[in-house]
Amino acid sequence: MKKRKRYIIFCIFLIGTMILFLMNTNSKFQDLYDDILFFKKVNQVDKIEKAETQEKEKHIQYLFDVTSEKIKFQNINLIESVKKETLLNEMLAPGTEGVFDIILTTNLDSKYHVNFQSFSKKPQNLKFENLENNIIVNELEELNLDGELEKDKQKIITIRWCWNYESTYEGNLQDTEDSKNIENYSFNIYAVGEQRG
Repeated sequence: MKKRKRYIIFCIFLIGTMILFLMNTNSKFQDLYDDILFFKKVNQVDKIEKAETQEKEKHIQYLFDVTSEKIKFQNINLIESVKKETLLNEMLAPGTEGVFDIILTTNLDSKYHVNFQSFSKKPQNLKFENLENNIIVNELEELNLDGELEKDKQKIITIRWCWNYESTYEGNLQDTEDSKNIENYSFNIYAVGEQRG
């Protein structure tokens, strides 16, 4: 009988100890779980910020020194600035888009003027947007990029372009025609400066 009482007391003690252990462990697991969730959220925010930074860094950049009144230019193929994930068969097509930066520098207080000249046919539904003022145009030549730049400062003008899918029958026909005949679009960027008086 004494053995049985000892056995019952031992079992009760053992069960009580296990319950206390599980309650304490459950709390530790909950804390660990909360910590993991917190780090997951922080990690997601870091990934988003890193992706946004990388996206900005991926822009193709064209650098111009507008210190003098001498016109500088660069010949551009639009395909160079395409977002790779939108590219189809290494050519422009509806659904493609991209971004490029025009970077202006000067070592004098200057006025600047940037303009464009197309050298090939442009898809009719291809649009351009100056991200600084959100002006959207059909032709690059319509962008008015004039301004002033202080000595030893830098001006970055970001141009976004996109060839959106058309939903109208006529637009769809035009896209089909353009995608058959236009593989790329090339143009010159001209930049000139003059000293501010």
